[in-house]
Formats: sequence, C-alpha cells, structure tokens
Amino acid sequence: NSDARAIVKAIVAMGKALNKIIVAEGVETQEQFMILKELGCDQAQGYHITKPKLATELFDFSKTAIIRLEKFKSNFKVVS
Repeated sequence: NSDARAIVKAIVAMGKALNKIIVAEGVETQEQFMILKELGCDQAQGYHITKPKLATELFDFSKTAIIRLEKFKSNFKVVS
C-alpha cells in the first residue's frame, strides 16, 4: 500500500544518504521485487529469489543468494 511504499522509500533514501548498501530481506513476490528495484534498493533476498536451502547446499549457492537488482531487466522472472 502507499504507506508501506513511503516507509520503504524513506528507508532507502536514508541508507543512500549514509552511503550504505541497501538490502531488502523477505522479498516474496515479483511485485515487491519490482517496487524495491524502482525505489533504488541495491540487493534483495527472500523466497521470491529462492526457496530456503539446506546447510549442505549453502556453500555453492552463497555466491548467488543476494541478487544485485541493478543488473536485472524490468521483466525479470524467477524460475523455480
């Protein structure tokens, strides 16, 4: 909703003003992903990016677990 969007926009702006990398956690939908990208969020993680992994799977997966949003086109879709 518009209140949540305004809060996220303010948090991203505050982080950028402090020269921080902004990481969104708990991204569950394509809509959330696209809004975060639009608002300038740098990275994201969550169920939309990938389902939870077993500890044994994390080592190989760790290089791609956080997605850099600026590298993706607006029609990015996650394939399960």
